[in-house]
Formats: sequence, C-alpha cells, structure tokens
Amino acid sequence: MLPDGSLIDDLRALPKDNTGYSLRDLLCGSEGTLGIVTAAALRLHRPPGQTVTFALTVDDFEQAVATAQRLSRGLRLLAAETVDADSWRTAAADLGLRDPVGPAAGQVLLVELDVGARSPQDALDEALAAGGAELDDATVVAVDEPERRALWRLREGQAEWWAAQATGAGPLHKYDVTVPVAGLDATLSVLAGILRPVVRRWGVFGHVYEGSLHVQAVGGTGVDVDRAVLTAISEAGGSLSAEHGVGRDKAAALGLRRSAAEIEAMTAVKRALDPDNLMNPGVLFPL
Repeated sequence: MLPDGSLIDDLRALPKDNTGYSLRDLLCGSEGTLGIVTAAALRLHRPPGQTVTFALTVDDFEQAVATAQRLSRGLRLLAAETVDADSWRTAAADLGLRDPVGPAAGQVLLVELDVGARSPQDALDEALAAGGAELDDATVVAVDEPERRALWRLREGQAEWWAAQATGAGPLHKYDVTVPVAGLDATLSVLAGILRPVVRRWGVFGHVYEGSLHVQAVGGTGVDVDRAVLTAISEAGGSLSAEHGVGRDKAAALGLRRSAAEIEAMTAVKRALDPDNLMNPGVLFPL
C-alpha cells in the first residue's frame, strides 16, 4: 500500500516477468519509506533430509571458504558460518555452554550439509573423499539433533553474548556488512587496525560463503569509530548493510556506498510516491 492509500498488487509470483519497473522489489527494498507490504507470495524449498554439521578450527577466511567448498562437493550446502575463536570460547564460558571445539588461534567454522537419504556416516566419508578434505582430532561432527543444536547455540548466541558485553562497558557498535569474499582477510586486517586501539574488545561472526559479516565492538568513541569502519568497508568494495537495512543510524553514511546520482534517483522516487514524507521519515535519507 502506497502513502496515498492506493494498492499495488503483484502476487503472480512468475519466475520471469520483465514488463516495466519491478515495483515489488522497489517497495521491498525501501525499508518502509515508500509503502507498507500487506501480502506476500512465498516460495517453498524442499526441507533437508539427514544433516551433518561440522565444527572445526581454521586460520582465516580463505581457509574457511576452501574447507566449506571441499566438504560440500556433491552435497547440498545448508550453511557455512564463522565465529572468531576468542568470541566462541568466551561466549561458551559466559553462557554456560559446553565448547566441544579444541583451542584455536583463528576462527571456528560451522558447515552444515544436507546428506539426503544417505546415512550420515556414508555421506561424511563421501564428502571427505570427494573433496580431499582431512579433518583433525579437534573437528566435531554432529549427526544427531541434540549435538547439532549444541553447536548452533554457540553461533546463534553470539548476538546475545555481545549485547551482554556492552553492559556497563560502553556502547555496542554493530556492523552488518558485506565484503567481496576474496578480500575478507585483507579487510579484517584493516578493521583490526581501526578497532584495536580504540575499543575494549571486538569480534566478528557471519555467513562466510556470502562475505556477510557481523562485526561487533564494545566501547570506543562512537561516530568516529562507526565512520572509520564503514569507510573501510566501502573502500574494500563492500556494502554498509548486508541484511538489516540502512535505517536511521547509517543514513548519513549512505554516500559511502551510493553515488550522488543514485541517491538523487532514490530521493526522486521518495518525493514522487511520498511527497509529504509520511512513511518512516529519517530512514535511508537524513531529515
């Protein structure tokens, strides 16, 4: 529904439709600044069959991506997630969770595979043989649901744990960014140089196969830290918002990712559809 109350109906869900502007995508990507979504057509995916989840230590993002690629050859990759090793271990202790993964200097990698109707052991042997992967004694392999949930709790508990770190220790800076996969390690080195001197602690977790990272930092000097981090991401060819949107907090930094021409085109659409600025004022574009 547009700000004037008129409705745009595009629920045909055709796999291909190239007739004019994609208003559906425009509205869905507008963060509520152009209208309200009142209905949606969903695409359903086949649920996974048997799953195998690996938790293992890797030195860096390059090794994480290569390992996930090797393990998933011939199988359906459901997830490839990383957590920096210090955050993984400390969160496990603070949240009262058992950490089954051995000591690591770099990162913990979680890889989850759909093995279909095959037995987990047969699929595991096949994955290792096909990918030439070798797993050391510190690798954890979860083939049943309780083991799998225990591993994922350590990954999914990261946001909760970082929020707790900020209590009484200063602001929590949360960056939801995307970086080209080939440049992940170089970008992380740049961020380390920015954050280590000015924050109490920092870490990173995210969806390594997509280059989508959640960088977390506690303390620091606020806006200067945020601007420096977002500038570094932009200079690395990345996005300032991978999943959660620009909102109000990042509105002033939109120019780091979008050109003046792009911003003018977006504001022109905003003025045309919402001339009175009724929908989410201050989001995407500073007031």
